[in-house]
Amino acid sequence: MSTTEMFRRQLSDGLFGTTLLGDGAHRGSRPLDPFAEIRGLGLDDAVLRPVARLLFVKKMLSSGHAARVDQLALGPSHQGRRRLSIVWTPRQVYSNVPDPEPMSLEGLIQGL
Repeated sequence: MSTTEMFRRQLSDGLFGTTLLGDGAHRGSRPLDPFAEIRGLGLDDAVLRPVARLLFVKKMLSSGHAARVDQLALGPSHQGRRRLSIVWTPRQVYSNVPDPEPMSLEGLIQGL
């Protein structure tokens, strides 16, 4: 499994509570949640959306897994859940290969 795919699975497990890592969790891979520090704070939507975007972009760029974040859409709260849709472009590791295709995740997130 590529490091890009492993990172996507870590994000999915951390954000949505999935179990895509499976055996990967036993090899030191852990779920990643860029929103851990704001979960459960009950922030107003006017504050929550830009803060969530900032935290996600910071995590993606500082980890070196993304060249850019193309989209982050956080829907309204409905029974304690929100639809989250994210798209990012992985950074190009080698100059002699085609540009990487954008990656995406979508699901329901709790606690925001």
